[in-house]
Amino acid sequence: MPRYHFNIRNGHGFTADEEGLDLSSERDARIQAIQGARSLISAEVLEGTLDLDGQIEVTDEQNDAV
Repeated sequence: MPRYHFNIRNGHGFTADEEGLDLSSERDARIQAIQGARSLISAEVLEGTLDLDGQIEVTDEQNDAV
């Protein structure tokens, strides 16, 4: 099963996902990225901050963007 990494770029800088997740397809990786973005946005809203310039960069085992 392929491993995908979910790196975060936002106003605080860049955070690399060192562990990644084993998922069955690029589609599943995209779904996971959307769920992660929703979670991050929800947490920021609760804190009273919201960085709309942030992004989740999904890469595969070869570090290629998917």
